[in-house]
Amino acid sequence: MERSARPAGFGRGLIQGALMPMSMPNLFVGHDIPIYAQNNTGVSYKLGYTAGVNICGAVFFGLTYWRVSKLRSMSRRETNEPLVEPAQQSGSEKRAA
Repeated sequence: MERSARPAGFGRGLIQGALMPMSMPNLFVGHDIPIYAQNNTGVSYKLGYTAGVNICGAVFFGLTYWRVSKLRSMSRRETNEPLVEPAQQSGSEKRAA
């Protein structure tokens, strides 16, 4: 993405921000790869980059949360467990029973 001499704007910031999590494996093994455009337009690039990172995280964690909650609801239906725990009886109700 650094082939153009023009400064990176909002669109390129959005793309680079969304792709930034894919650089983690390379960074962990010690490769020094650029994750941020040095030649950028300033605030608009930074807003795009931040939005890209947040959208990527929201999609990833949103899908993960949706999948986990779906699996939990399926397992509850299979075991016939109640979705809400029954309220515990107070001390006076236990004595009356």
